[in-house]
Amino acid sequence: MDRYHDGSTGSSPASFLNISREYFRHEARRNFLAEVAFFLAIAAILAATFISGASAIIHFLHLPAA
Repeated sequence: MDRYHDGSTGSSPASFLNISREYFRHEARRNFLAEVAFFLAIAAILAATFISGASAIIHFLHLPAA
């Protein structure tokens, strides 16, 4: 927290882009990467579920009438 202070240094205020860039550079990188990995794992499981379900439906529709 020592790099954040109340300002009044005479320079212009930091933009939102610079603030978020600083945040991701120093504080949130590991959390962000962990969340991305978790999201990709959930997306892969969801895709596999949809593919399996579609395969089952296609197999069911090609069965001969009993």
